[in-house]
Amino acid sequence: MRKLLKTNAYEKLVILAACLVVAASAMFAAFPDAGAVMRMEATAPAGDGVEFRVNINAASAALLEELPGIGPVIAARIIEYRESFGPFEQTGQLMQVKGIGPKIYGDLENFICV
Repeated sequence: MRKLLKTNAYEKLVILAACLVVAASAMFAAFPDAGAVMRMEATAPAGDGVEFRVNINAASAALLEELPGIGPVIAARIIEYRESFGPFEQTGQLMQVKGIGPKIYGDLENFICV
């Protein structure tokens, strides 16, 4: 502890940065879908009641299965689609995944983002 107190400001900054990296790594290890859920306050359509949206480009199968109308088979197809064709550019592209038509997409639209 005494050595830490005797370090200069630059060394303390480096130590702090290393601690932050370790803490962030631990957080993402504990919560792998942390980057897949986005808080939508200003951009959510008025009155839709949706506070969080799932990023379909980053969500795990387990998180996709939490969406209405999405089970394990369709979640796997979404992941397979984005691995084959790259990230979705628009949420509407989700209808190119087998098993997602206008009805299911309409149910999902307010819960997803890219």
